[in-house]
Amino acid sequence: MSESYSKLVTFEQCPYKYKLIYLDNHYIKNDTIATDFGTLVHRIEEGIGKSLKENKKPDYPFLIDEFKEKMFDIEKKYPNEFYLLDKSNRTYADKRDYYINIGIYRLEKRVKENNLKVVALEKEFYLKFGEYTFHGFIDRILKKDDQYIIEDIKTYPKKIEPNELKVPLQHVIYTLALNSIGIKNVVCNYDLPLCDLIQPVDKNYLVKGINKLCDLFDEIKLSDFHPNPTPLCYWCLFSKTYNNQPKEAKGLCPYYSLWTKQNKNFNVNQKWLGLKNHQKILKEFQNNEH
Repeated sequence: MSESYSKLVTFEQCPYKYKLIYLDNHYIKNDTIATDFGTLVHRIEEGIGKSLKENKKPDYPFLIDEFKEKMFDIEKKYPNEFYLLDKSNRTYADKRDYYINIGIYRLEKRVKENNLKVVALEKEFYLKFGEYTFHGFIDRILKKDDQYIIEDIKTYPKKIEPNELKVPLQHVIYTLALNSIGIKNVVCNYDLPLCDLIQPVDKNYLVKGINKLCDLFDEIKLSDFHPNPTPLCYWCLFSKTYNNQPKEAKGLCPYYSLWTKQNKNFNVNQKWLGLKNHQKILKEFQNNEH
């Protein structure tokens, strides 16, 4: 059975959303400025890493021109969001300028100052875990002496909270994947180029992570796929509160949180009354929507 880190995160956040996407096959493409920007930074970082892996100087003028050109496309695609302030009190215009002036040079500087070697970029992996098979790509693998360093690039506006570094399932899966091909001496970092930060994960992440993976798979097998409405519904395309909700996502979730940025209401549209009542509730919700 095929699995991925993103599927597990979806289940952990909301089992009902997991059901809608991965069991009911409501795969809905939904671009956002955050995902487009993140994809762009990953592409530039990969280009820098490839040059360093080949012991070449990155062609920064070329990479900066490419970055600026794609950022111009992003600005045209998301004119309203481009100049909104985020949690770090910056717009995407600010992030563009910060990355061009500081972020883009960080990897080369770190490699030289710390005597690091770029081993792999977008490393594809398969991991057998019980009856499940994980498939994915590792952003970057570095090496220092006999130690391998897994790095995941995040375009977060601020640093990751300590509790999120204790059991990072993404790094657990990556580590197990490298272990499965004989690479044992592994440490893991998050690279945050917009914060000029490298954040290492907790030293005991692996044992805790393996236990958490087992618990999540047990829950998936037993779950009634109940909803877990929180303020995060505001960013979920299945929620009626989501701005510009795609038509394919409408009428699929009656259980969303009523919280919005304008009205921080922690009530829910419809309480979960178990699977036996779900179809009735869903049908009534859809009838009201039409």
